[in-house]
Parts: sequence; C-alpha cells; structure tokens
Amino acid sequence: MPPTLREIAKRLNVAPSTVSRALADDAGVGESRAAEIRALADKLGYRPRPMRRSVNRTIGLAIATPDARTSDEAWQSLLISAVVSTVGAHGWHVLQEFTARESADIPKLVRENRVDGMLITGLPSPATCRALRELGMPAVALNDLASRTGLPSVIADGADGTREVVAGLAAMGHRHIALASTPLVFPTVAARARAFREAAKAAGVRATVVVGGGTTIQQGQVATRQLMARRPFPTAIVYSSDRLAVGGLIELGRLGFSVPGDVSVVGHENTGFGRDTDPPLTSVDMHQREMVETAFSLLRAQIENGASADAVQKTAAASVAWRGSTAGVLPSRIKRQSSNSADK
Repeated sequence: MPPTLREIAKRLNVAPSTVSRALADDAGVGESRAAEIRALADKLGYRPRPMRRSVNRTIGLAIATPDARTSDEAWQSLLISAVVSTVGAHGWHVLQEFTARESADIPKLVRENRVDGMLITGLPSPATCRALRELGMPAVALNDLASRTGLPSVIADGADGTREVVAGLAAMGHRHIALASTPLVFPTVAARARAFREAAKAAGVRATVVVGGGTTIQQGQVATRQLMARRPFPTAIVYSSDRLAVGGLIELGRLGFSVPGDVSVVGHENTGFGRDTDPPLTSVDMHQREMVETAFSLLRAQIENGASADAVQKTAAASVAWRGSTAGVLPSRIKRQSSNSADK
C-alpha cells in the first residue's frame, strides 16, 4: 500500500504540511530538506493524488469518539441525522467517518480526496484541526469553539437554555437546584456548568454540582444517589444530557421519590426518548438542525469561493421544552424536607 504524507513526515521527523509543500515545490521549504523529502517519497513509491478541479458537492462528517468505531453520545446520532437531512436538502451528499478523539491523523476521507470539505465534531484533537488548516481543506467545527480548533466553529447556546431552566425552576419555588454534569472537557458542557452557577446566584437559590465520569444512564443513577443522600436534598435536578436524566428518573423511583411531586427533573439535548418517559422529560432543545444549517453555510462558502475562512465563532440558539417532569414546589415536599432535615 502506498505511504501517506503523514508516514513520510514521521520518518523524517517533520510536519505533514512540510512534506506536502516540498512535494509541491513550494519555495518555503529549504532545498536540501525538499530534496530529502522527494527522495524518500520516490523510494517508498508515494504518488500524490490529483487536486480536485471541480466541486463534487460532497462533504465529509468526521465524528471524533474514544474508540473511532461508533458514536458515544445520543446527541451524536441526532447530529448525524441532522447533517444528512440538512445537507441533502441543498442537493449535496455526506460521507461519514468516525475518528479517534486523541488522534492527530487527518480523516481518511480527506487523505483519499473524496470530499470537497469537512464538518468535524466530537472534540477532535487540535492537531487534526491544524492539519486540515495547513492542507487548505475547507472545514467547520460543530459544537466546538474557534479558539480551540482554529477553524470556523458553530456551537449551540446550551448555556442560555440552562439559564432559562434555572430561572424557570426558581419561579416555580425551587430554592435548592442541583446540576448532574458529564465531564467538563466538552466546551458545551463547561458552558452549561458556568451558566448554571451564574443563574442560581442571580436567582438567589442554592446550587449543588456533581460531575461524573461518563454519559450513561448508570452514571445518571450514580449522580442521583449522591445528590439525594444530601440533607436537605435538592427539589430539582438538571442533568447535562437526556441519558443522564433518564438514569435520574429511574433512580429517583427506586429511592421512593416521585417526579415531579418530590423532585423536578430536567435534561439537555431534547432527544426523542425523553418525550416517551413517564413523566415526559423537560429538556433543553439544542436546535441541532439550525446549528448544522449555519455550519454548512460557512463550509459551502469556503468550498465555492476556493479560499480558507477566518476562525469565526457562531452561536445557535437553544430553548427549553417544558414537559411533565417539572412542577412547582408542593407543600408536601416542603414538609418532607423539614422532616428529613430534623432526622439528620
């Protein structure tokens, strides 16, 4: 199998972009270094693929995950669907690829010259983002920050939705609200945690935050047990994903708490299964289709203009879908809280 640019670069301890420029006779690479690169490329049988001379109306969607085999979040499955339907509505095609989150490799779709541009999501490594920029590949990051990726980026404003949730729960009479969060390494999750604390302070309510190590239903159960062991326990819990919230609903039932009679529950991402829970789950809708539409517009402009774009940051609005898992604080709940506090 012919070697890749990255393999040649690794052998010579240089950047892939240096190899690319040397093979293109770019004056920015020294003569001796360029000759060394070309000699190794010839020895290994490297043959560059021809550059595209026309737009094929095909983009790639690279999803970074821990194992590079499948999505690790419910929202990623929704995002894939949103990308395929949104891009397809414009008469374009989508090729999908999972990549390793910690890898610095360029997506295979790019290496094989199969796409006109890339949408990339799932917290890809900065090295991968940098390599795409250096190759001049049109690319936009989804649900990420331009300051981290160096690419035009679009992020859903989950922070604004979180503030709306906290304000709404406070208006219902909740004075102790908790947040059960997934790892804060994700920009959207970190933004929600900051917004939660800020909104709780502004509303004058007690705020408790627990951060778990995963995004599974079981992790939601673990976080809920931790929160409900406290005295006084929170009368409302906001989960940073719907999957965690479903775990919360299960665990609250096992512990003998009713929802929303004793505890109100809120999720994030407004996934389909949240509407099928009992009671139906209140959730922050991230409006992924609007986010994808904005990202595709940025990507298409790069492709059709034949030029790279500045690392602009765009934000897509979020809103709250209020359902039956939230309610005002009932007198029975206040009585139960007082009893639990006295029993401590």
